[in-house]
Amino acid sequence: MRLVFIYRICSCLALLVCNRLVSAQGVDPYSLFSLTGVSTAISSKTNLNLYGVYNPFDQIKAIAAIPLIRVNKYVTLSPSCMYVSLPGSRKEFHILGSAQLAFPLGKHVTLEDRNMWWHRFRESELPDLDFYRNRLRFIYQKSMRDKTLRLFAGNEFFYSFDQGRFSLNRLCFG
Repeated sequence: MRLVFIYRICSCLALLVCNRLVSAQGVDPYSLFSLTGVSTAISSKTNLNLYGVYNPFDQIKAIAAIPLIRVNKYVTLSPSCMYVSLPGSRKEFHILGSAQLAFPLGKHVTLEDRNMWWHRFRESELPDLDFYRNRLRFIYQKSMRDKTLRLFAGNEFFYSFDQGRFSLNRLCFG
């Protein structure tokens, strides 16, 4: 079994941007998260990614298990789970199911569309939450000798089924 370590401490800081009025995720709408993890190939069509996430400003820590199941070169499924530690000794367990579609736009550019259902089990008197997340990303990828350069820019919005409205918008790049 081949392990591939992915170090993303500084290179994959996600800049979360949205209006302060729609901070449905319970964090400062202008936040940075650091992410690091490992990935291993389970089979030729399945990878398992394990991530650790930390937000120093809001004191949020999380561990995520994200399997990626490639149906074909254009469709990837991901039944995932995440454990989150929030300030004030609050804990949450999340289940996320997603389908990711890839549309090649040229030799080096792909449009990626991820559609996700996200359920937050909250261990308090607060009700559980359900979200739909859609992320559109443009990805530029080019191989140079034995290295691969991969850049992306995109937008992700959240729809809250509980509130019946769009609740968050994220711009991302990396």
